[in-house]
Amino acid sequence: MFTQKYKYKFKVITALSIASLVTLSACTSVPEETVMIVNPTVNDEVYSFHTHQLVNGYTDRLAHDLFKNLRGRDITQSVVVTSFVNLDGTLQNTQKLGNLVSESLLGQVQAYEIPIIDIHLMGGVNITPTGDYAFSRDVSEILYSHKAGYILAGVLIKNERGFTVNARIMDLRTKNIVSAASTFIPTYVVDAI
Repeated sequence: MFTQKYKYKFKVITALSIASLVTLSACTSVPEETVMIVNPTVNDEVYSFHTHQLVNGYTDRLAHDLFKNLRGRDITQSVVVTSFVNLDGTLQNTQKLGNLVSESLLGQVQAYEIPIIDIHLMGGVNITPTGDYAFSRDVSEILYSHKAGYILAGVLIKNERGFTVNARIMDLRTKNIVSAASTFIPTYVVDAI
């Protein structure tokens, strides 16, 4: 009886093993399909959104470090976020990356429940045949009546591998830096903008 029981188990295990082998070998005998892509097109909107997400990942970390470094300081006065500028002799030149970093940080500052002023907001809406606009870079059109207490600004430092982004939050009254942080954005991310 002892051997009968093992013979039965051996037969069951053997049958299951053979069934598994047959099933697995059937997977390898299915002919492969050839897929041919003709004239692939890239949707620019999706591509730029993906690029923004890449830059946004770096600025998210930058914002986290900036607000972690505040060390318990309670910011109740409004913050103005400016364009991040190239580190050059004038500190007045920016580029697409500098504007994208500042726009990204604008939303992230709000997420930390810090009051923020958008300095590009016009006094009203400019309605034109091509669209309705609320933002401007023309000083004569901008409504800037709020008193900001802090400014978030930064510089872009280019090297062969990409850009170092240095950001700081400064108290406008005392000119003290209340927080500073840096991140590095690789060239492949910047080139995709």
